[in-house]
Amino acid sequence: MVMSLFFPFGVLIFIFWASVYVSHNYSPRKVYWFFEFCHLSAGFFVTAFLANFFGSTSATITGTFIVGGLWELWEYSRIHWRFMKKLMDDWGLRGDGKMSWPDTMLDLLLDVLGAVLYVHLIVK
Repeated sequence: MVMSLFFPFGVLIFIFWASVYVSHNYSPRKVYWFFEFCHLSAGFFVTAFLANFFGSTSATITGTFIVGGLWELWEYSRIHWRFMKKLMDDWGLRGDGKMSWPDTMLDLLLDVLGAVLYVHLIVK
């Protein structure tokens, strides 16, 4: 239980800081694939983490979708809300300043695809 709880959480922290590093050192347009891979793998590991708390796969996948939606809300606020933009700049977390509806839908789709991949490979 402890390993299945902390390992996915640790991987998610690694994914977050890897994306911060990449966004600071590379043009987001050149490494767009990396951020999409982050969404896919984050969906996988969020599901692995949430599987410790939910009894059904549908609840776990729904939880992953909700976490992905909250992440997209955070991305939106980081770009469009002055307070959050200043806070993120102070923390050294910056985005490329662009967000679109198709990008958001693709990110959520990849989150859920990662969740389904986890269920298919691990839960069966």
